[in-house]
Amino acid sequence: MIKLLFTSLLLLTPVSLFAGPCYLVIEDPGNYNHTTINNFAISVMSKYIGKISPIPPAGIRAESCQYILLVSETTSSITVTISGKDMNAFGDSNNPGFAGVQEAILRAIYRANPARKSDICTAYSTMIPFDCGQKSSPTIVSPTTLPPPPPKALTFQGNLQVNVNVDQANVFLNNQFIGVANKGKPLNKTGVQSGKMNLRVEASGHMVFSQVVHVETNAWTQISAILNPLTTQDPPQPAALPSSDNEWVEPFTEMIFIQIPGGCFQMGSNHKRSGPIHEVCVGDFYLGKYEVTQGEWQKVMGRNPSKSKNSSRHPVEMVSYYDIQEFITNLNSKGKTNFRLPYEAEWEYAAKGGKRQFQYSTKNGSINSSSVNFDSEGIFSIGFLLRSSEDGFKHSAPVGSFPLNFFGIADMTGNLWEWIHDYYGKAYYASGAKNNPKGPEKGKYRIFRGGSWNDSNVDYLSTSFRYLKKPGYKNNTVGFRLAIQN
Repeated sequence: MIKLLFTSLLLLTPVSLFAGPCYLVIEDPGNYNHTTINNFAISVMSKYIGKISPIPPAGIRAESCQYILLVSETTSSITVTISGKDMNAFGDSNNPGFAGVQEAILRAIYRANPARKSDICTAYSTMIPFDCGQKSSPTIVSPTTLPPPPPKALTFQGNLQVNVNVDQANVFLNNQFIGVANKGKPLNKTGVQSGKMNLRVEASGHMVFSQVVHVETNAWTQISAILNPLTTQDPPQPAALPSSDNEWVEPFTEMIFIQIPGGCFQMGSNHKRSGPIHEVCVGDFYLGKYEVTQGEWQKVMGRNPSKSKNSSRHPVEMVSYYDIQEFITNLNSKGKTNFRLPYEAEWEYAAKGGKRQFQYSTKNGSINSSSVNFDSEGIFSIGFLLRSSEDGFKHSAPVGSFPLNFFGIADMTGNLWEWIHDYYGKAYYASGAKNNPKGPEKGKYRIFRGGSWNDSNVDYLSTSFRYLKKPGYKNNTVGFRLAIQN
C-alpha cells in the first residue's frame, strides 16, 4: 500500500471557533501532481467547508486550524481519511489515478458535511454518481481503430492512443500499468482521467520514454513514444573544478569530496517543523561533491536498486537509511577512511553557503530552471510563481548537470532528497548543542533534505526545510551524499 500524507488545514466548524485562517498543506504528493491536487482540494474545500487561505512565506503555526488528509492506495481502490478538530471522515473510490483521489475527497466531504449534500451533488454528481442516486458512468470498450469522441456526458474523461517504434512496450500512466503497445499496433485506452498525466513507456533493451501529456476531455490524445536502444556508454563526466587543496578523491569509487571550512550560522526557519531559528557552529568537514551515483553504489554493493536505471552517473535512489548504512560499512572496509552521512547542521551549513544564509543551495541563493532540477510542470505553492521553462529532465539528472553552489557542491537543492544522519526531535532545535550538534540520541524518524525533481513547492526546496520518514522508507525521489568522519 502506498500512503500519501497530506496535512489539510480546513474549516469544518464555524469560522468563529478558530483563531486565524485555515490552510491546505500538501506534504507529500506521492505519484500525483502536487499542483493538481492542491488546486482541486482548495476549490472544493473553500466552496463547501470554509475558505482556505494561502500559506504565508513564513509558514504556519502549530496551533493553526489544521486537519490531516491521508490517502491510502492499493491496486484496486483509493481511500481518503480526513481527521482533526471535531472531524473524522473517510471517502473511497475504485477509480484509478487522480480521478479516484478526486472522488474520494468529494465523498469524504459529502459524508462529513450532510448539510451540503444537495449542493455537492448538484455540482459533482458525475464524479460521485452512486452517492447522488445516479448510475455509474458507462464503460467504453477499447477500439481497434481511432473512434469518434465519446458522448459529452463523460465529463472529466478523455482517451489516449500511444504509438511506439518497438514491440512489447509496457505503458504506464501515473505509474499505473494500462496496457501493451506494439510497433504498428498502438495502445488505445479510453475513459482516461483528463488533464496532465505522467506517461511512461518501457521495453526490454531500450531506454525509458517519459513525458507529461495533457489528455483532452471527450477527445483522443495521440502520443508517439520513440524508445531508443540502450547503450553501454555513460554520459560524459560532469565538468569539475580544478583539483586543489580543498578537494579529495576516494580511490576505490573515485568519489570527489570538498573540504568545507567550519563556521557559525543561523540554522532553521520559521516553518513549524524547521524552527526555531538558532545559532549553530560546525567545524571543518569534507562533503561529497555529488550525490552518490548508481555506478558508485554498483561498485560497492554489486547491484543497482534504482527505479530509473538511466546511467552510472545518475544518482542512486530507492535506498533506505538502513541500506545506506550497509553501503557505508562496505565502503569503509575498502580503506582507512571513515565515511558517514552528514549531520543535519553540516548539511544545512554547506547548503546555505555558511553564514550567507542562502534560501536555495545555488551559487547566489536564487532558483530557476537552469540552476536546479525540480518539477518542470508545477506551480509554486508558496508565492504562486509559474515556471518560465523546463529544466530538461523529467526525473533525476546525472550528477553535476546543474551549476555548483557557493562551496562547489552540486544538487543540494533538487534532483533527489538526501538522507541525513540525524534522528528527528521536535524540541531538539531549542535544546540541542550549539557546537557540532548531532541530533537526538534516539527517535522514530530520520531526516532528509533538499527537495527533488518531483517537487514544485518552494518550501520543500528550501535549505532549511526538514522532511521526516521512518528509516526503512524508499522512494525514487530520495538518495544521499556522504561526509567524512573527522
